[in-house]
Amino acid sequence: MELTCKNSVIQLNPDTIQYLRKLYNLDNPERLEASIDILVEWLQKQDHFIKKDFSKEYLERAIIFSKGSVEKAKLKLDKTSTFKTLLPRYFQAFDVKNASILKNILCGIVPKLTKDHERILVTKNVGDDFSRIIDFYKYTIMICEYLHFYEYCDSFIVVFDARGSNIMDYIKFLSPVTMQQCVSILIEGYKMRVKGFHFVTPSKSVDTLIGIFKRALSPKLRERIQIHRDLESLYKYVPKEILPSDLGGPEKSIQELNDDLMNAVTSDEFTAILNEMRLAATDETYRSEDQFNDQYMGMPGSFRKLNID
Repeated sequence: MELTCKNSVIQLNPDTIQYLRKLYNLDNPERLEASIDILVEWLQKQDHFIKKDFSKEYLERAIIFSKGSVEKAKLKLDKTSTFKTLLPRYFQAFDVKNASILKNILCGIVPKLTKDHERILVTKNVGDDFSRIIDFYKYTIMICEYLHFYEYCDSFIVVFDARGSNIMDYIKFLSPVTMQQCVSILIEGYKMRVKGFHFVTPSKSVDTLIGIFKRALSPKLRERIQIHRDLESLYKYVPKEILPSDLGGPEKSIQELNDDLMNAVTSDEFTAILNEMRLAATDETYRSEDQFNDQYMGMPGSFRKLNID
């Protein structure tokens, strides 16, 4: 199956698709098609799924993001759809280009992959108004949806550039519950496999921020957090040669990458995709309470039971 990966925001290494298919034992075209067909057949049997028609390219990416496991891809599709029913506020449309929080926190995708086929995501605090942090979470989830339509990588590296702002201005608007809900959607739902979280700041306040952030993470992910007091420390983990100019690299600035990404996710093409994917939720009247509780008990926000009236 030929995979379309032409994109104005994302570039792949010449061998990325071949490398990842081989890594996850999907380099045989018949095996790849068979894996996708299993998902297609399984989707048709899920009575609680409102949307069951996903493109083969989307399903292949679901399998790759699930490390080649069809069973994990099934769980990913189920959780992503269920979260849209459980936590609809994070998937609601909003005016992205005029959102105040997105003028204070910039988000960008570094176009080039690392040699190990990892994608670097960057954020930068540039203001002091973080009162609408919920819109930042919603935008992050929009970006994840975008990545699932266009990305093809092995894992993600997230870099937070907090050198130009007062971290305490950000911390005072954080809610551990909403942060954990957002992280659950990203990690458990979208299967964003994060190799490392890198905070760049000389401020000691970052310890307070990370203390809150760690509550939302699994023990394994907590171990992947690094604090860098200067850029030289960052370069030990992240290749300088593909980083934005703000971080000492030759790439576009984070502001430019932010603008490119925002234009992409608000384009007519992707807006149509996003509107369709918002409908890819679940109808829990078709799933028994026991089955639901077995899978989703313990979710942040005390989801003991989903009541449908």
